[in-house]
Amino acid sequence: MRRGRIGILAVCLALALLMCLLTLWPRNEATPLDGFVARFDANIAEDPVAAVVVARDPGFRARVIRATANAFANGGWPAAIDKLDGLMMEKEPEILWTKLNADEDLLVTLWRRYIDTMQALQQRPTLCRFYISGGRYRAAALPSAKAEYRAASRAAVAAFLSGDRNLKAGLAFELLSDEQADALLEKSTAAGVGYTEDEWAALHYVRGMPWRRPSDDLLCAATIKKFRNVVALAPAEAAALVRYTWGKSRATRPQSTDQEP
Repeated sequence: MRRGRIGILAVCLALALLMCLLTLWPRNEATPLDGFVARFDANIAEDPVAAVVVARDPGFRARVIRATANAFANGGWPAAIDKLDGLMMEKEPEILWTKLNADEDLLVTLWRRYIDTMQALQQRPTLCRFYISGGRYRAAALPSAKAEYRAASRAAVAAFLSGDRNLKAGLAFELLSDEQADALLEKSTAAGVGYTEDEWAALHYVRGMPWRRPSDDLLCAATIKKFRNVVALAPAEAAALVRYTWGKSRATRPQSTDQEP
């Protein structure tokens, strides 16, 4: 009897140990979230600009993976895409810097596509102003300029990828001096269409001075005129002015955080 009890006790202990091991053993059950993280590179490749920016910066990449995976878990793909868009706004200055180093023909083409989009938005001046300021929209939110907006987006991607290739090849472009830029602006105005006093003031409006804030339709018209005058120059001169305009605004060189925050 005693041996039988000992045997039963041994079996119970073995079963208990086995249950503990099964509880502690890592499970390989795949979840939708696991699939999202595993396919991150394939997913991000659908946005060429984001793919390059994320690859440049390991710290930013880690943050994007965490944030978009969490958004996906809570709201699926729409939430993940919205989160990515928000994070990419932080990188707009370096995206702009990369684009300004694109080949000159791509820069001129990009500004022509911007002109097309602004013209399509002229009947909706508030949207035109938001577009000029660098606001991000989905094409579906701009029904009057959907085709133009998409064409401009494609041109922006082409310019960014060209700039990225040039920077990797050590072919960064020098910006014009203020004097050189002023001379080219005068040349573009003389060769193109002159500005009214109000249009000139609109183009030189400084934020933080609301009493001098131009109307939306005036700013839109003046900006279209400026862009037309610039692209009417020889391609090399037009591209140099584009680079100066962006370089003097909010463009900054790409920087890597290297470490995961």
